[in-house]
Amino acid sequence: MKRITFLVTVVIIQLEAYQALAQSDGGKVLDKKTAYIGLLLSYTNTTKENTKSTFENIKYAKASESSIKTGGGYFFKKNFAVGLAFSYGAEKENMESINAVGPNTITDQDLQTFAFTPFIRNYFPLSKKNRFYLFTQTGLQFGFGNGEESTSTGNTTVITDIQKNNYGIAFTPGMIFIVEKGFAFEVNVGILGLNYSKETKTTPDQPQAVLKETNFDLNINLLRLNLGISYYF
Repeated sequence: MKRITFLVTVVIIQLEAYQALAQSDGGKVLDKKTAYIGLLLSYTNTTKENTKSTFENIKYAKASESSIKTGGGYFFKKNFAVGLAFSYGAEKENMESINAVGPNTITDQDLQTFAFTPFIRNYFPLSKKNRFYLFTQTGLQFGFGNGEESTSTGNTTVITDIQKNNYGIAFTPGMIFIVEKGFAFEVNVGILGLNYSKETKTTPDQPQAVLKETNFDLNINLLRLNLGISYYF
């Protein structure tokens, strides 16, 4: 409930700011030969305590994901841009599982990810002053990651190396609000995607484990927004 209230408050503040600025000049026409650069940030955090499921009994679990995305695009015609983005992400998880017999198992996982995304964007102006635009973005993602997982049960600790590759296509709508002289606030959220991933885990003295997944997702998660700034010139 607190998260929903926060989101509603942010939207109201943005609308009030827009109404105040819409009376003045400062917008920008996204015409042919326009270009832009931008920076986006995203962060999520999940905590579980005393949670039971079919396969495990979790005493405590905390997971976080953060990402930094940068890139830009060039307008080959009015309100239509082609661009390239690069992202760096970090995934961390700490979990304590309760075993039916013996001491609990503590798992720590740390994974770093990198991705390149060529994309196309279509913009739709929503104000006469050219301050407020909606856009739809379709992009191809080529990503890879690496890290390690540490599993401890009593005095026994096992270290596993993780290598991950993923490829996909994603549909990401969003909006920009041009404040002044091409500087804009941007927000977007992925809602539709087709993704293939391959994760390889290598543990000493054990067979290599390979997990392959193909997912088609339709998921609107308003609590996992990409927020940032961009500059159009």
